[in-house]
Amino acid sequence: MHDSDTLIRYNEADGMSNNRVYCIAEDLSGNIWVGTYNGASILSLLSDRKYAIKHIMGVNKKGKGTPVYFIFRDSFGDMWLGTGKGVSRFRGEMVTDYTIADGLPDDKVRHIMEDRSGTLWFSTKEGICRFITSGIDSGRFLPVPGSDSMLLGVSVQATLQDKYGNLWIGTTEGLLKYDL
Repeated sequence: MHDSDTLIRYNEADGMSNNRVYCIAEDLSGNIWVGTYNGASILSLLSDRKYAIKHIMGVNKKGKGTPVYFIFRDSFGDMWLGTGKGVSRFRGEMVTDYTIADGLPDDKVRHIMEDRSGTLWFSTKEGICRFITSGIDSGRFLPVPGSDSMLLGVSVQATLQDKYGNLWIGTTEGLLKYDL
């Protein structure tokens, strides 16, 4: 560390939704989005090393919230929050929530990625699906063709598209490769 480096802690006493942090992402405006055990918070820079903290989701009247496991910024600048109750898309001030009823394999969303064609992939406790962002199926969740038997009941933890276009799927039962 340099002499001017400082480590600063932000927690519930400062307005964070919870002290247990699962994920961190930055939006196009430079705000820091933090997913916690009890919802999410946005840290907005006020001045050098000073942040305003805004709680954005997850806390009901009884103080219990929804865990936010993963936060992802897509190529349009939308922020996607994978939670224990589905996924929420933040597009400016508009929030859209998606659940099993909308086509997710499970409401516990663990990982989100975007492939080179702009398709979003959602990894859940019960498998994987894709969200189509353009064309005739735009705005719909679709299952991965031929994956029903391979991913049925398997918790998907991570995904990656390699330089050849293959989708790699990390699960609790091993690693899968999907040819896109």
